[in-house]
Amino acid sequence: KNLHDLYLNHTNACGRIPTEIGDMEELLVFRGMNSYLTGTIPTEIGKLTAMLDFEVRLNKLNGTLPTEIGEMHNLLTLLVDRNDLTGTLPTEMGENSRLRRLYTYYNELCGTVPSEWAVLTRLGSVPDDCRDQRDYECHLTVSDQYIAVLRNRFEHVIPTTIVEQCTIVIPDPPAPPPSPPPSPPPSPPPS
Repeated sequence: KNLHDLYLNHTNACGRIPTEIGDMEELLVFRGMNSYLTGTIPTEIGKLTAMLDFEVRLNKLNGTLPTEIGEMHNLLTLLVDRNDLTGTLPTEMGENSRLRRLYTYYNELCGTVPSEWAVLTRLGSVPDDCRDQRDYECHLTVSDQYIAVLRNRFEHVIPTTIVEQCTIVIPDPPAPPPSPPPSPPPSPPPS
């Protein structure tokens, strides 16, 4: 219960993040990168209001991002990229105004970027391994900083409240394959 930092990076921790994580009230850092974590991110993480860094990249987590993440008001880093997360981005994350790093790429997230995210103006830069990718990206630039949300299934509908204060870079999707050549005209009937 008095644990401050929990580092599981590159271990064979395997399995689910237990719901009891919500009882670790003093937990500031949870890093479980590439640790064979499965299942969903428990909603109980919303109880971790002192949490600064929650990093669970490169795992097999599924389900949606819990709306309770919005209750983690001290959160500076949320890295959930390269998992199997689905659903939409929680509007409640607009409450995480201290957030500096947010990586959600390489998941199956969909929908739009919530207008409530317009307050996330402290975000840092997009990671090097995401730069210069050209297909179906969506980098939102907030005060010359990035939210890395590429490689998902977003509709790329950016709310006006964000557009008004951001530079948005959304490359065109790849061109469709060329149409097959027209069929030759039918042969005249035999006489």
